Amino acid sequence: MKNISILLLMIFSTEIMADWIMYYEAPRIGFENWYESNFQVRGDNVWVKERSRYLKKPPSPNARSVMIEWQINCSEYSFQGRAYSTYKDLNWTNQTDTFNPAEGRKPIPRGSIVERLANIVCKR
Repeated sequence: MKNISILLLMIFSTEIMADWIMYYEAPRIGFENWYESNFQVRGDNVWVKERSRYLKKPPSPNARSVMIEWQINCSEYSFQGRAYSTYKDLNWTNQTDTFNPAEGRKPIPRGSIVERLANIVCKR
C-alpha cells in the first residue's frame, strides 16, 4: 500500500516530476536562468516556467530570485509573460510579490534570454 501511495504521489505531482534545467549563466554579473522541463505544448503555444536568480546585484532587495511563467508562440516567434513572482532569497521560497502583467504579446528580441529559451522549447 505504501508503494502505491508513493507512486500515485509521483504521478500526480508536477513539482516532483519537474526538473529545472539551467540554460543560461553569466557568472561575471551573477545571473542564472533555469526552465522547467515539463513545459506544456498546445498547438503553436508553449507554456514554460523560468527561474532566475541574481547572485551579485539584485534589481531590488526584495527580488533576489524571480519565477516567470511565459507563453511562447513558436510560429509567430512571440512571447508574453503570464505570471511573475519575486522572492527575497536565492532559492524561490520567501515570496515577496506576485502579479500578472498587463502587456500583450511581443516579438521575441534577437539575442535575448527569451530567445534562448524559445529556441529550446520550440526546438529551433
